[in-house]
Amino acid sequence: MAKILYGVCGIGIGHAIRSSEVITHLRKKHEVLVLSSGTAYPHLKKKLPNVHLVPGFEFAFKKNSIQNVRTILKNIAKLNAQTYHLFKNVTQKLDQFQADLVISDMDTFSMYYAKDHQLPLITLDNQHYLFYGNYKAPDEYAVGSIKGKLALKIATLPADKYLVLSFPKTHLKPDTPAELFNPILRKEIFTVKSITRDYIFVYQSMPTDKHLINLLKKIKENFIVYGFNLEKKEGNITFKKFHEGKKYLQELANAKAIISSAGFTLLSEALYFQKPIFALPIKKHFEQTLNALYLKQHQFGDYSEEPTAEHLLTFLKKIAQKKYKTLPKWNNHPLYIRLDTIIEEHTQREK
Repeated sequence: MAKILYGVCGIGIGHAIRSSEVITHLRKKHEVLVLSSGTAYPHLKKKLPNVHLVPGFEFAFKKNSIQNVRTILKNIAKLNAQTYHLFKNVTQKLDQFQADLVISDMDTFSMYYAKDHQLPLITLDNQHYLFYGNYKAPDEYAVGSIKGKLALKIATLPADKYLVLSFPKTHLKPDTPAELFNPILRKEIFTVKSITRDYIFVYQSMPTDKHLINLLKKIKENFIVYGFNLEKKEGNITFKKFHEGKKYLQELANAKAIISSAGFTLLSEALYFQKPIFALPIKKHFEQTLNALYLKQHQFGDYSEEPTAEHLLTFLKKIAQKKYKTLPKWNNHPLYIRLDTIIEEHTQREK
């Protein structure tokens, strides 16, 4: 048995959804202490034992774009006495825990703890695909690519093992230190059967941006919309509050198409259900741009940072081509097997 410190990025809940699956697997054999922040913390606290709050990085958004200056100021504001005492309290708990190794899903604090205490560090995330992925982005995204990699460089530390999550049919560059795995899926997905119904599933990550809703009202289709924290019907649009139950996944699985933000987790689930996707990547967020480019380049969908009704109608006309039906199904077992092996190797080395 190993003692594992598992750090989870607090931005959104995508990191928390997949990390809770991995941590649940690890707890069958090991003792795990979890650190997280932001919106991920309450999600993990509800699902798992031994979860602790740590200050984390946050983005500032306006409509569908990251605000760089506001993001910097928002995080500088966290440098106060309350944050210091929280760090101090968490560090004391970690010292008492005496971890054997650290796994980080883009959590900077746990990475620095591993470095300071000379502990083996494993990174398990999709963000490192920006470094190690074998991809080509159009020249118009060159500056965004450089900024994205620089931000990743600042937020991470060198690891002993890099386990990189990416979509099916992607590859790593030759001679990289990383290993590639399909996205981690929550266990409920494997019990959902997909039956295509006559509606389009929509997830909007920016509830203050009403542009998309205005477009949907002009299109003669039925839409189920998540992301606005509403429960009501307006013409051809049914708004629903987000929940993690099987009903949400069933609605995703039964949709004839998906329109959503370009976050990794939701796209992974839609791809697993073999759905055509129109992605809405956040501007100046190269990770989401790369996700959207994947859909277009593999003919699994399309994307736009500033969608029009014409964009959406063109996409909907093409969904009959069914290129997305060529995607294979997958499960979490290869990743779990490899992770178990790595932990066993480190444990044996320490004896």
